[in-house]
Amino acid sequence: MLKINVGKTEIISVTIGKRGASLNIGHKGTYVNSDILKTGLNYREEINLAGAGAMKASKINQLEKLEELYLKENIFDSEYQKLRIDILGYAYLMEEIQRKGSLTSLGTLI
Repeated sequence: MLKINVGKTEIISVTIGKRGASLNIGHKGTYVNSDILKTGLNYREEINLAGAGAMKASKINQLEKLEELYLKENIFDSEYQKLRIDILGYAYLMEEIQRKGSLTSLGTLI
């Protein structure tokens, strides 16, 4: 279910879900809501979606700088691999990177 709360001049918030479990996105933030039906007990928690995007952007910037250094042959293969693992948290085989191109992992982050 989708509920749109409209003010006089703009959309105030959007709620996705149904009674018992929903996600609310509005000017004051993004919240997850849950409640136990017929008890009056509920729980609401704000979640930070902006932080996830900032982290991805930071990793992409780091990868772009690393790829630039590597393509200009300013760092060795072993250094490149170690830094790439540090940024991504996992490794590609060198042959796989050469076969797919040096920017292989950007698609994974996006």
